[in-house]
Amino acid sequence: MTRMAERFNKGEFFTFNYTSLCRYPVYEADFGWGRPVWVAWGGLPYKNLTILMDTKSRDGIEAWIHLNEEDMTKFENDQELLNSPPDDFSFIYFFNLDCKLSNNDISNHLKTSLSKVLTHYYPLAGRVNDNYVDCNDEGVLFLEVQVSCQLSQILQESFLEVVNRFVPVPDGVSNLALAIQVSVFECGNVAICARMSHKIANASSFLTFIKNWAATARHLETYVICPEFVAAKVFPPKDDGGFDIYMGAAEKNIVLKRFKF
Repeated sequence: MTRMAERFNKGEFFTFNYTSLCRYPVYEADFGWGRPVWVAWGGLPYKNLTILMDTKSRDGIEAWIHLNEEDMTKFENDQELLNSPPDDFSFIYFFNLDCKLSNNDISNHLKTSLSKVLTHYYPLAGRVNDNYVDCNDEGVLFLEVQVSCQLSQILQESFLEVVNRFVPVPDGVSNLALAIQVSVFECGNVAICARMSHKIANASSFLTFIKNWAATARHLETYVICPEFVAAKVFPPKDDGGFDIYMGAAEKNIVLKRFKF
């Protein structure tokens, strides 16, 4: 395992990774405004990573493909792909609001419900340090952004390149367990992005948290499923053999395209 990790980190061989979120309840995040009109994958581009998601109507699949320009060209010509998963992941929920709400109303609504649900998910208010979570209650990053365009523009295919602007990218903070960005459009509609460390949660845990946060926002706390943080006792940590989780990360020269089937 150690030898394989060393060869991988040196770029001596390549892998292609994918994550399937099909059948996950990604569209069940109702904060009181109805279900999102679209849920997008967000986060840093990771070379050769593919994410599969159901469409809202569940009659098709969206494939989010991360490749460099050369490999994307090969992919579009039915060629092979390549390499490594992220250590955090994001979902962006886009909402059409039926009623007109002020930015303060939206912000307070989400902050209040988030603070309540975090009492059950207290590790998310801590910091991720190497192979453990420091539950120091430093809090969650919560960003508020005003977007100078309409939601309808973002939903167009030609605007996919701006999707990651809705993902919270903290300046100088790399060990957050959870970061939230609320973006309000000129039309009054809203995008909510939650970015969570993959070291402490998988997609199922992430979506359960979102569902519980949304239930709390609708004053349905009785439906919240409280987690039990006992996994470390049941599954003791293992030596990863020197695998570098950041090997596949890249901020430049990676092309992201969405394919809808």
